[in-house]
Amino acid sequence: STCHALLNQLNSFGSEQIRNVATIGGNIIHGSSISSLNPILQACNAKLKLIKHGTNEQCEIALRNFFLRNNNVDKERDEILLSVYIPFTEKYEYLQSYKQSRRRKFDSPIVSCGFQVKLEQIQFQIDGFVPEFKWKIQSVCLSFGGIASSIVMMNKTQDYLKDKPWCKQTMKDALKYLLDELTLNESTPGGQAEYRRTLVASFFFKFYLYVKEQLQKTYPDTVVDEISSNELSAIKTYVRDLSRGEQEFQSKPISNKIVGSSSIHNSAYLHATGEAKYTCDIPTPS
Repeated sequence: STCHALLNQLNSFGSEQIRNVATIGGNIIHGSSISSLNPILQACNAKLKLIKHGTNEQCEIALRNFFLRNNNVDKERDEILLSVYIPFTEKYEYLQSYKQSRRRKFDSPIVSCGFQVKLEQIQFQIDGFVPEFKWKIQSVCLSFGGIASSIVMMNKTQDYLKDKPWCKQTMKDALKYLLDELTLNESTPGGQAEYRRTLVASFFFKFYLYVKEQLQKTYPDTVVDEISSNELSAIKTYVRDLSRGEQEFQSKPISNKIVGSSSIHNSAYLHATGEAKYTCDIPTPS
Protein backbone atom coordinates (compact mmCIF):
# COMPACT_ATOMS: atom_id res chain seq x y z
CA SER A 1 0.00 0.00 0.00
CA THR A 2 2.88 2.39 0.78
CA CYS A 3 4.53 1.73 -2.58
CA HIS A 4 1.25 2.10 -4.46
CA ALA A 5 0.55 5.44 -2.76
CA LEU A 6 4.04 6.71 -3.64
CA LEU A 7 3.74 5.53 -7.24
CA ASN A 8 0.37 7.25 -7.47
CA GLN A 9 2.19 10.55 -6.93
CA LEU A 10 5.35 9.73 -8.87
CA ASN A 11 3.44 8.85 -12.04
CA SER A 12 2.37 12.48 -12.39
CA PHE A 13 5.55 14.02 -10.95
CA GLY A 14 7.24 16.17 -13.61
CA SER A 15 8.29 13.96 -16.51
CA GLU A 16 10.29 10.77 -16.94
CA GLN A 17 13.42 12.82 -17.58
CA ILE A 18 12.91 14.79 -14.35
CA ARG A 19 12.11 11.64 -12.34
CA ASN A 20 15.34 10.03 -13.54
CA VAL A 21 17.47 12.74 -11.94
CA ALA A 22 15.30 13.85 -8.98
CA THR A 23 15.62 12.31 -5.50
CA ILE A 24 13.24 11.68 -2.62
CA GLY A 25 15.78 13.21 -0.24
CA GLY A 26 15.91 16.41 -2.27
CA ASN A 27 12.13 16.74 -2.11
CA ILE A 28 12.16 16.28 1.66
CA ILE A 29 14.96 18.73 2.44
CA HIS A 30 13.50 21.37 0.12
CA GLY A 31 10.45 21.36 2.39
CA SER A 32 8.09 22.87 -0.17
CA SER A 33 4.56 23.54 1.06
CA ILE A 34 3.19 22.24 -2.26
CA SER A 35 5.28 19.06 -2.44
CA SER A 36 3.69 16.02 -4.08
CA LEU A 37 5.66 13.43 -2.09
CA ASN A 38 6.05 14.90 1.40
CA PRO A 39 2.38 14.53 2.50
CA ILE A 40 2.32 10.81 1.77
CA LEU A 41 5.75 10.31 3.36
CA GLN A 42 4.50 12.14 6.43
CA ALA A 43 1.30 10.10 6.50
CA CYS A 44 3.16 6.77 6.42
CA ASN A 45 5.35 8.03 9.31
CA ALA A 46 8.65 7.98 7.44
CA LYS A 47 11.75 8.65 9.54
CA LEU A 48 14.90 10.55 8.63
CA LYS A 49 18.45 9.92 9.79
CA LEU A 50 20.64 13.03 9.83
CA ILE A 51 24.41 13.16 10.30
CA LYS A 52 26.43 16.20 11.34
CA HIS A 53 29.06 17.21 8.80
CA GLY A 54 32.61 16.23 9.77
CA THR A 55 31.49 13.99 12.66
CA ASN A 56 29.77 10.67 13.25
CA GLU A 57 27.05 12.33 15.32
CA GLN A 58 23.66 11.13 14.06
CA CYS A 59 20.06 11.78 15.01
CA GLU A 60 16.70 10.39 13.92
CA ILE A 61 13.58 12.47 13.45
CA ALA A 62 10.07 11.55 12.33
CA LEU A 63 8.94 13.33 9.19
CA ARG A 64 5.76 14.27 11.05
CA ASN A 65 7.91 16.62 13.18
CA PHE A 66 10.28 17.78 10.44
CA PHE A 67 8.37 20.47 8.56
CA LEU A 68 8.25 23.94 10.10
CA ARG A 69 6.49 27.07 8.92
CA ASN A 70 7.43 29.04 5.79
CA ASN A 71 9.11 26.15 3.94
CA ASN A 72 11.65 25.62 6.74
CA VAL A 73 12.66 22.21 8.09
CA ASP A 74 13.97 21.06 11.47
CA LYS A 75 17.59 20.65 10.33
CA GLU A 76 20.80 22.46 11.28
CA ARG A 77 22.95 23.98 8.54
CA ASP A 78 25.75 21.46 9.14
CA GLU A 79 23.44 18.41 9.10
CA ILE A 80 23.14 16.13 6.07
CA LEU A 81 20.32 13.71 5.27
CA LEU A 82 21.83 10.24 5.55
CA SER A 83 18.83 7.96 4.97
CA VAL A 84 15.04 7.82 4.75
CA TYR A 85 13.12 4.95 6.35
CA ILE A 86 9.75 4.36 4.66
CA PRO A 87 7.69 1.71 6.53
CA PHE A 88 5.32 -0.70 4.83
CA THR A 89 1.70 -0.82 5.93
CA GLU A 90 0.60 -3.43 8.45
CA LYS A 91 -2.55 -5.52 8.65
CA TYR A 92 -5.71 -3.39 8.77
CA GLU A 93 -3.68 -0.31 7.78
CA TYR A 94 -4.48 1.70 4.65
CA LEU A 95 -2.59 4.47 2.92
CA GLN A 96 -3.42 6.59 -0.11
CA SER A 97 -2.36 9.84 -1.78
CA TYR A 98 -4.13 12.40 -3.96
CA LYS A 99 -3.35 15.69 -5.65
CA GLN A 100 -4.94 18.16 -8.02
CA SER A 101 -3.02 20.29 -10.51
CA ARG A 102 -3.96 22.39 -13.49
CA ARG A 103 -2.26 19.81 -15.69
CA ARG A 104 -1.68 16.11 -15.14
CA LYS A 105 2.08 16.50 -15.58
CA PHE A 106 4.67 19.30 -15.50
CA ASP A 107 2.76 21.26 -12.88
CA SER A 108 2.80 21.91 -9.14
CA PRO A 109 -0.22 20.68 -7.18
CA ILE A 110 -2.89 23.09 -6.00
CA VAL A 111 -3.55 20.68 -3.12
CA SER A 112 -1.71 17.44 -2.37
CA CYS A 113 -2.42 15.05 0.48
CA GLY A 114 -1.51 11.77 2.11
CA PHE A 115 -3.92 9.77 4.29
CA GLN A 116 -3.23 6.87 6.65
CA VAL A 117 -5.61 4.93 8.86
CA LYS A 118 -5.07 1.88 11.09
CA LEU A 119 -8.30 0.03 11.85
CA GLU A 120 -9.22 -2.46 14.52
CA GLN A 121 -11.80 -5.18 14.02
CA ILE A 122 -14.19 -5.44 16.94
CA GLN A 123 -16.95 -7.96 17.59
CA PHE A 124 -20.36 -7.16 19.00
CA GLN A 125 -23.53 -9.15 19.63
CA ILE A 126 -27.10 -7.86 19.87
CA ASP A 127 -29.89 -9.78 21.67
CA GLY A 128 -28.23 -13.16 21.26
CA PHE A 129 -27.95 -13.00 17.50
CA VAL A 130 -24.89 -14.22 15.62
CA PRO A 131 -21.91 -11.96 16.48
CA GLU A 132 -21.10 -9.32 13.91
CA PHE A 133 -17.98 -7.29 13.24
CA LYS A 134 -17.32 -3.63 12.67
CA TRP A 135 -14.27 -1.44 12.33
CA LYS A 136 -12.87 1.07 14.81
CA ILE A 137 -10.20 3.66 14.03
CA GLN A 138 -7.02 2.92 15.97
CA SER A 139 -4.85 5.70 14.50
CA VAL A 140 -5.12 8.14 11.62
CA CYS A 141 -2.99 10.76 9.88
CA LEU A 142 -4.27 13.43 7.49
CA SER A 143 -1.41 15.34 5.85
CA PHE A 144 -1.90 18.19 3.37
CA GLY A 145 0.20 20.37 1.12
CA GLY A 146 -0.97 23.57 -0.55
CA ILE A 147 -3.18 24.82 2.30
CA ALA A 148 -0.57 26.48 4.54
CA SER A 149 3.02 27.74 4.53
CA SER A 150 4.27 24.18 5.08
CA ILE A 151 3.08 20.58 4.96
CA VAL A 152 0.54 20.29 7.80
CA MET A 153 -1.39 17.59 9.62
CA MET A 154 -4.99 18.07 10.75
CA ASN A 155 -4.38 17.27 14.43
CA LYS A 156 -7.83 18.22 15.76
CA THR A 157 -9.59 16.09 13.16
CA GLN A 158 -7.20 13.21 13.85
CA ASP A 159 -7.95 13.39 17.58
CA TYR A 160 -11.69 13.36 16.87
CA LEU A 161 -11.45 10.31 14.61
CA LYS A 162 -9.49 8.16 17.05
CA ASP A 163 -11.57 5.28 18.47
CA LYS A 164 -14.55 6.22 16.28
CA PRO A 165 -16.26 3.60 14.06
CA TRP A 166 -15.24 3.64 10.40
CA CYS A 167 -18.58 4.54 8.83
CA LYS A 168 -20.19 7.22 6.69
CA GLN A 169 -21.64 9.12 9.66
CA THR A 170 -18.21 9.39 11.27
CA MET A 171 -16.78 10.75 8.03
CA LYS A 172 -19.55 13.35 7.77
CA ASP A 173 -18.90 14.52 11.34
CA ALA A 174 -15.13 14.53 10.81
CA LEU A 175 -15.54 16.65 7.69
CA LYS A 176 -16.95 19.47 9.82
CA TYR A 177 -13.86 19.34 12.05
CA LEU A 178 -11.61 19.24 9.00
CA LEU A 179 -13.13 22.29 7.32
CA ASP A 180 -13.16 24.23 10.60
CA GLU A 181 -9.47 23.43 11.07
CA LEU A 182 -8.55 24.88 7.68
CA THR A 183 -7.26 28.45 7.85
CA LEU A 184 -7.82 29.28 4.19
CA ASN A 185 -9.35 32.65 3.33
CA GLU A 186 -9.40 35.05 0.39
CA SER A 187 -6.05 36.57 1.43
CA THR A 188 -4.29 33.18 1.45
CA PRO A 189 -1.22 33.15 -0.86
CA GLY A 190 -2.12 31.46 -4.13
CA GLY A 191 -5.82 32.31 -3.81
CA GLN A 192 -8.54 29.82 -4.78
CA ALA A 193 -9.44 29.39 -1.12
CA GLU A 194 -12.93 27.99 -1.72
CA TYR A 195 -11.69 25.65 -4.45
CA ARG A 196 -8.96 24.30 -2.19
CA ARG A 197 -11.44 23.77 0.64
CA THR A 198 -13.55 21.75 -1.79
CA LEU A 199 -10.51 19.69 -2.82
CA VAL A 200 -9.69 18.91 0.82
CA ALA A 201 -13.24 17.65 1.45
CA SER A 202 -13.30 15.68 -1.82
CA PHE A 203 -9.97 13.95 -1.20
CA PHE A 204 -11.03 13.00 2.33
CA PHE A 205 -14.25 11.44 1.02
CA LYS A 206 -12.33 9.61 -1.74
CA PHE A 207 -10.07 8.09 0.91
CA TYR A 208 -13.09 6.91 2.88
CA LEU A 209 -14.47 5.24 -0.26
CA TYR A 210 -11.07 3.71 -1.05
CA VAL A 211 -10.78 2.11 2.40
CA LYS A 212 -14.38 0.89 2.24
CA GLU A 213 -13.71 -0.76 -1.10
CA GLN A 214 -10.57 -2.45 0.24
CA LEU A 215 -12.47 -3.75 3.28
CA GLN A 216 -15.26 -5.16 1.14
CA LYS A 217 -12.74 -6.93 -1.09
CA THR A 218 -10.65 -8.37 1.74
CA TYR A 219 -13.22 -8.85 4.52
CA PRO A 220 -16.63 -9.16 2.80
CA ASP A 221 -18.32 -10.59 5.92
CA THR A 222 -17.62 -7.56 8.10
CA VAL A 223 -20.18 -4.84 8.71
CA VAL A 224 -19.53 -1.99 6.31
CA ASP A 225 -21.69 0.65 4.69
CA GLU A 226 -22.83 -0.15 1.20
CA ILE A 227 -21.18 1.94 -1.50
CA SER A 228 -23.29 2.96 -4.47
CA SER A 229 -21.97 2.66 -8.01
CA ASN A 230 -22.10 6.45 -8.34
CA GLU A 231 -19.82 6.84 -5.33
CA LEU A 232 -17.45 4.12 -6.52
CA SER A 233 -16.85 6.06 -9.71
CA ALA A 234 -15.05 8.68 -7.58
CA ILE A 235 -12.14 6.33 -6.87
CA LYS A 236 -11.65 4.97 -10.36
CA THR A 237 -8.29 5.83 -11.88
CA TYR A 238 -8.58 8.21 -14.79
CA VAL A 239 -6.93 6.80 -17.91
CA ARG A 240 -6.38 9.21 -20.73
CA ASP A 241 -6.34 7.87 -24.27
CA LEU A 242 -3.20 8.43 -26.29
CA SER A 243 -3.42 11.86 -27.86
CA ARG A 244 -2.91 12.31 -31.57
CA GLY A 245 -2.92 15.08 -34.12
CA GLU A 246 -2.38 15.69 -37.79
CA GLN A 247 -1.40 18.56 -40.04
CA GLU A 248 -1.72 18.97 -43.78
CA PHE A 249 0.87 20.85 -45.80
CA GLN A 250 2.28 20.92 -49.32
CA SER A 251 5.39 18.82 -49.80
CA LYS A 252 6.42 21.06 -52.69
CA PRO A 253 5.40 24.66 -51.96
CA ILE A 254 4.19 26.64 -54.96
CA SER A 255 6.26 29.66 -53.93
CA ASN A 256 9.04 30.56 -51.54
CA LYS A 257 6.85 32.65 -49.24
CA ILE A 258 7.19 31.92 -45.51
CA VAL A 259 4.23 33.77 -44.04
CA GLY A 260 1.28 31.40 -43.71
CA SER A 261 3.38 28.33 -44.64
CA SER A 262 4.48 25.47 -42.41
CA SER A 263 8.17 25.40 -41.57
CA ILE A 264 9.90 22.43 -39.91
CA HIS A 265 11.81 23.26 -36.73
CA ASN A 266 15.56 22.78 -37.15
CA SER A 267 15.82 20.22 -34.34
CA ALA A 268 12.50 18.46 -35.01
CA TYR A 269 14.13 15.40 -36.58
CA LEU A 270 16.50 15.04 -33.61
CA HIS A 271 13.60 15.18 -31.14
CA ALA A 272 11.45 12.74 -33.14
CA THR A 273 14.24 10.16 -33.53
CA GLY A 274 15.59 10.47 -29.98
CA GLU A 275 18.96 11.74 -31.17
CA ALA A 276 18.65 15.09 -29.38
CA LYS A 277 21.21 15.47 -26.61
CA TYR A 278 20.25 16.85 -23.20
CA THR A 279 22.50 17.72 -20.28
CA CYS A 280 21.47 14.57 -18.41
CA ASP A 281 22.60 12.49 -21.43
CA ILE A 282 26.18 13.78 -21.15
CA PRO A 283 28.48 11.56 -19.02
CA THR A 284 29.67 13.09 -15.76
CA PRO A 285 33.35 14.15 -16.04
CA SER A 286 35.65 11.78 -14.20
